[in-house]
Amino acid sequence: MDLTKQPDERTPACKKIEADLRHKVETGVWPVGSTLPPRRHLAQSYGVPLATLERAIAPLLAEGMLRANPRQGTVIARGAAATAVARITPGKPVRRIGDSTDSGKTLGIVTGICDPPPVYAEDDWGLAILTSIEKTFAPHGGTYVVNRYLKDKPPLSPREVIQRLLDASVDAIVYVTIEPPIEHVQELLATIAQMGLTDRLPIALVTHAAIRRPLTHVFYDIYGDGYLAAQHLIRCGHEKFVFLRPVETDWIADRLVGVSAALEDAGFNRDALTVHYSEPPCSIIPSSDYERLDVHKRWSRSTNRGFIADNDLAARTLVSRICVEQGFDEGLFDGSGIIAANDLIGKEVIEGALKRGLVPGKDFSVIGFDDHVYSRFIGLSTMRPPLDAMGEAATQLIIQAINGKPATTQVRLGSLLIQRNSTRMPLK
Repeated sequence: MDLTKQPDERTPACKKIEADLRHKVETGVWPVGSTLPPRRHLAQSYGVPLATLERAIAPLLAEGMLRANPRQGTVIARGAAATAVARITPGKPVRRIGDSTDSGKTLGIVTGICDPPPVYAEDDWGLAILTSIEKTFAPHGGTYVVNRYLKDKPPLSPREVIQRLLDASVDAIVYVTIEPPIEHVQELLATIAQMGLTDRLPIALVTHAAIRRPLTHVFYDIYGDGYLAAQHLIRCGHEKFVFLRPVETDWIADRLVGVSAALEDAGFNRDALTVHYSEPPCSIIPSSDYERLDVHKRWSRSTNRGFIADNDLAARTLVSRICVEQGFDEGLFDGSGIIAANDLIGKEVIEGALKRGLVPGKDFSVIGFDDHVYSRFIGLSTMRPPLDAMGEAATQLIIQAINGKPATTQVRLGSLLIQRNSTRMPLK
């Protein structure tokens, strides 16, 4: 099957191969537990270079449908039932805009936008997703937005914001809760169940991680972006890797799991990865919990120990700087592929390197996550989160439900690799 000769030349060969591989797994042509033919043989059968085949397989490895085993080869790990994740194409309308059955509807949106917003609005994930939701829903009706964060007041609870939307007689709800404390998500799920919300109107959640509930939700594949970041550094030719983990959070832990899986799938042993903690490690907790802590349990610069409030950017920056300085002093970064848990930490690596006369992308590589605006100014390679696509996918699901086609669907969206000069050019 030579996919380079297919009639639709606009679709990249790697995407055609990915779709074909996925179809064969989902239809049972290759059952769970079986092994794919050797990759070189597969590449020959598709009539493409090995690098193209590798790009096609990467998303299937990241989502867990395939698993690379150094001894067995590429194994079918999960079939269609276990990987039933909706694939919605951003930019493709759910229905014809000219249809009128859903016109005049009101979509209630819950978001958590900083008050006041940051200087660069695109750095506020809630604002970016809100903009995408409103743009996608505009042809179908209007929106009623409730922001959880009120200036100089405690955040509204899930029950309070949902009740406000019900009082406004909205026809459906999209609830955006990105990077919240886990307690808020648990409270939200309990509120939805106690209010019987799913029996009253369509609701979709946009979250920072998967939710183990039969609810329609769109989430950001944190594990997958860790996997792809590490895979990029492998392709850059690195053989030793450092993961910078200055603080303890669930999303950093998920990214580290993805990084470890990518290295294992590529045949590296555990010694190839060094996880560098702030010494001793400290933890980020919700600001409401931080205010209730005894003073001696709060983070101390002199000991670099304790807890940091999630809204204390200055403390988080300083802890990241301490962690990075320790890494330079210990010689961990020489020639390494560095995975910074986010762009803030990656920024500290680049600034620390420049002070020492080192050149990112030459003396070492570093990649971050989130694609903050300042990453572009300092040339930091990063994983850009799918914010627009998350808002659009959730809204498409809601429109389908309003049109009488409700479905409990999980949509997992991955990040986009943005390569800048802080990482070496991949080897060919």
